[in-house]
Amino acid sequence: MKVIANPPAGIYNGDLPLGYAYYHTLLDIHARFLNNLGEDVVCHKYSLNALGKRAENLGLNIPLEDHVRNMIEEGQLRDKLNLSFEGEILDCVPESMEKSQEVLVELDKKGYIIRSGDETYLNVGKISSEKDLEGVVEKINFFPGRAKSEFLRMIRKSSDAIKISKPRKYAASNPLGGENISPIFTVANMWEAYFDNEIDFMSCSEKEIARYLLLRFYSQTGISDKLPMKNVFIFNRINPEGGFGEWDMDKLLQDGSDPLRYTFAKSLSFSRQSVDVKKGLLDGGKKFVNLVDNLGTFFQNNGFSERNIAFCEDEKYISDMNGFRFNKVLSGLERDFRQLSREINKSRQGGKLYPFVDSFFRKYSDLVAKLSPFCPGICNDS
Repeated sequence: MKVIANPPAGIYNGDLPLGYAYYHTLLDIHARFLNNLGEDVVCHKYSLNALGKRAENLGLNIPLEDHVRNMIEEGQLRDKLNLSFEGEILDCVPESMEKSQEVLVELDKKGYIIRSGDETYLNVGKISSEKDLEGVVEKINFFPGRAKSEFLRMIRKSSDAIKISKPRKYAASNPLGGENISPIFTVANMWEAYFDNEIDFMSCSEKEIARYLLLRFYSQTGISDKLPMKNVFIFNRINPEGGFGEWDMDKLLQDGSDPLRYTFAKSLSFSRQSVDVKKGLLDGGKKFVNLVDNLGTFFQNNGFSERNIAFCEDEKYISDMNGFRFNKVLSGLERDFRQLSREINKSRQGGKLYPFVDSFFRKYSDLVAKLSPFCPGICNDS
């Protein structure tokens, strides 16, 4: 089983804002690809962060967990986006908070906790002196690769203790006394409450590397010989053309999710910290989905029933997908689908279509298998 740790999304920006939808889609593409390889993948549809100061401003007369579950009950956008994930991980439930308490106690037993009055600190300097942190980092794969150098730089530079307590109402209580456990500490260390397996894949934004990811790294390395995560995926900040207000998720998904999923996948770039998401790309996605749909209709009209998505063993495709070269893969698939369409039209015009329909359908089926992680709706893999 491969575990993908979907980074907890804050509950205070609506059901699924565009930026959250972006990285959810990228993770879903990766998960679907692994499933096509025969892997058993676990990734939760709802991974939510509710603890912290903003919860105090809600004025709740019900438990925070109940409030979050009501939000989940009302949420629809994750389903409309055609995510393959199931289940939920919430930072405000007993399992998550108890796990963060256990981690804190373990760190204290090993001498990695500093107390100062009511405040609690993680002794990063002592962890650094007793653990081969750089050796651990070298065993972790980073996407993009440059993120590993940045992470190593942070570790070499960091020697100060990190405060891991906060005077927050909505937070896990501190078993050592004093201020409650900082919500970010709970978010970073709650995962082991749900998985016996190691975390295969953890993602976060650029700005969270120095907070969420680094805190998990120090905490888990301090108490365990297992890798805190085997792979790290750093996703870009997005700049939607015209501003976020012109990209309403409900409207974008009213005719299906595939064009938006295509747009997100084509926008991913490891060479930049932020990427532009352009309306022209979305229009291109709609045209591409229509092309694939029209080809499918053509084959159905010619007596070819749909086949189950069967993965084809294309080593180049597998390598590119493992490396998150989604733009490259999609560009190649677009080229191949258009070439197939031209070949069909040429054969039709020459009156020699039917001897080749079976061959054309095999090509189409192979292409659909490769496209299915990106556009599950049109590939009938929802």
